Amino acid sequence: MNQNEYEPLRREYSRIASSYDARWKFYVEASIRETMGRLHVAPEDRVLDVGCGTGALLKALSRAAPRARLAGVDLSGDMLTLARHRLGAAIDLEQAYAETLPFGDAAFDVVVSTNVFHFIQHPVAALREMFRVSKPSGRVVITDWCDDYLACQVCDIFLRAFSRAHFQTYGSKECRDLFMEAGFASVDIERYRINWLWGLMTATATKDAAQPIRIKERNHAVTHAVTPIYTDNSLSVGRTPLVSLNRIVPEGATVLGKIEGRNPAYSVKCRIGASMVWDAEQKGLLGPGKEIVEPTSGNTGIALAFVAAARGIPITLTMPETMSIERRKVLAAFGANLILTPGAKGMTGAVTAAEELAASDPSRYVLLHQFKNPANPAIHERTTGPEIWEDTGGEIDVLISGVGTGGTITGVSRYIKQTKGKQILSVAVEPADSPVISQKLSGEILHPGPHKIQGIGAGFIPETLDLSMVDRVEQISNDEAIDYARRLAKEEGILSGISCGAAAAVAVRLAAQPEFKNKKIVVILPDSGERYLSSPLFEGVV
Repeated sequence: MNQNEYEPLRREYSRIASSYDARWKFYVEASIRETMGRLHVAPEDRVLDVGCGTGALLKALSRAAPRARLAGVDLSGDMLTLARHRLGAAIDLEQAYAETLPFGDAAFDVVVSTNVFHFIQHPVAALREMFRVSKPSGRVVITDWCDDYLACQVCDIFLRAFSRAHFQTYGSKECRDLFMEAGFASVDIERYRINWLWGLMTATATKDAAQPIRIKERNHAVTHAVTPIYTDNSLSVGRTPLVSLNRIVPEGATVLGKIEGRNPAYSVKCRIGASMVWDAEQKGLLGPGKEIVEPTSGNTGIALAFVAAARGIPITLTMPETMSIERRKVLAAFGANLILTPGAKGMTGAVTAAEELAASDPSRYVLLHQFKNPANPAIHERTTGPEIWEDTGGEIDVLISGVGTGGTITGVSRYIKQTKGKQILSVAVEPADSPVISQKLSGEILHPGPHKIQGIGAGFIPETLDLSMVDRVEQISNDEAIDYARRLAKEEGILSGISCGAAAAVAVRLAAQPEFKNKKIVVILPDSGERYLSSPLFEGVV
């Protein structure tokens, strides 16, 4: 970037920094000194700074160990711009969440985080990632400033995550009650060598190649979690809540709904929309003069449209004419060009139209192929799966998901079954009027048909659906799906779409069977109900 672009950012950062009081500045400077004192970077070490900000620590490291290979990640694009200006091109800087680091396993000798850990929304997931990218015998060093209660919670997370760790903290001496409140069954301060003085905490964990550290996750409620400022709306996807369903399920059943309608454009498809665009940008497929074209049943198109608007990319979408008028209006509001295809041809017709348009001008149109794109299931493997695992503390027995592209059930199942090694039952939900998954698994000829459950039942087997991850298929009628979507609103206070009703109906069906007694069932509720106001879901509602 040139000096004219850099100066406004530098002045704004200086203005913000100057507003902090002297005590905060002392903590920051002290934490950097404390971190530098514990890193002991060797000449050829690879070092990753998680939450590198404007690059202050990386700059200090480059001076102390000029031959070390340094890298940094941060969620703020503006911070990274300032860091690049400060550090030059020799240091690899990437925009990423701490919970999903863009590096391979065992890539770094030292992983460090300074003054950002208390901002991380899912600290256990971040620890898992920091541990994953550290080499055998590597070190993870975290320095942070926080109040007494948050310090206890962060210590709690560390002690549950690492088999050996050293803590040096500064705060009030009366910490025993705070540790109890943070969730310890008992407190042995001497064992953990915890000393309290002011407000600065440093934790160091050494990875032992002979006895690997095991991540022991459970649900941690960090009361001081702070939402970061995102550089554009596409970065705000994910981190949706699990909500217990209490009134529509049989007594004694445990059914948790993953409320994907809390995403920025109100559906689970926000995840794949952002992921596919990010992936295309990273590969150089999207840029000036390029336009996205994609077939959609509505929610993926809306997700792509909001991401395209946020990132300044033109977009054309093909969609069956049977989709709700609300979806069309939302797409228009995001500035998308919409092409409607015959409803009788279903999603197959929309796919054909998109492919023909893309073929008409390959130099202009970029077809993201939501039904083929590996970035679709990958985002669920990187985010949705870890979120469910962390929020349930690994206590999940059954996953229920409607299948449109199949990315959700594929990605989540891969994470839990393959990465975490837990053999859950993955249940795919499809329309009874278009049961092509059941037909495929039975070796029958596929006979897709029209149905009213928007968002699932594409009428073919997508490449993004890994059938080896599917253990069971359940079919739901239009009426069942609509009935349970209405019940979710009236009895659970969850305004959701028709495909949510389909998934919820299957959850209730399974929960009532003896074999699922005492099982924890997680059901994906893909979207919100506002997009169905003109559909049969709201017929008769005044």
